[in-house]
Amino acid sequence: MDVLAESVSGYLAARGKAGADVLMIFDTWGGVLPHTEYREFSLSAMRRIVEALKSDEMTRHIPVILFTKGGGQWLKRWRSQGAMHLVATGPPHWRLPETVGEQVALQGTWTPLCSMRVQMSLSGCRISAG
Repeated sequence: MDVLAESVSGYLAARGKAGADVLMIFDTWGGVLPHTEYREFSLSAMRRIVEALKSDEMTRHIPVILFTKGGGQWLKRWRSQGAMHLVATGPPHWRLPETVGEQVALQGTWTPLCSMRVQMSLSGCRISAG
């Protein structure tokens, strides 16, 4: 994982220096790992990548998006890794702002009911027209 984290850090740094507006780290298999292995392997590698990007003067200002397929249960841990945008799949998304705070942008798979342009409270989903 060290070699992979170093390689991805270098690649993303080069993309950032070439003008990328945002950098995204995809982990398509992390959601199938037990909590301990996820922290040890996937999350620690993503942390090293984000740290490398944030320590580089040329890339520290570029937002970093973290995504782990099926990893919504780890959003709070992701926030502590320095990412500015988190992508999650799976419920319960209506509780996400409580989980990670307001300083992070959230994106994910939302129930179609949440896209209605009315204020509602149904199945735990609360939104306001905006």
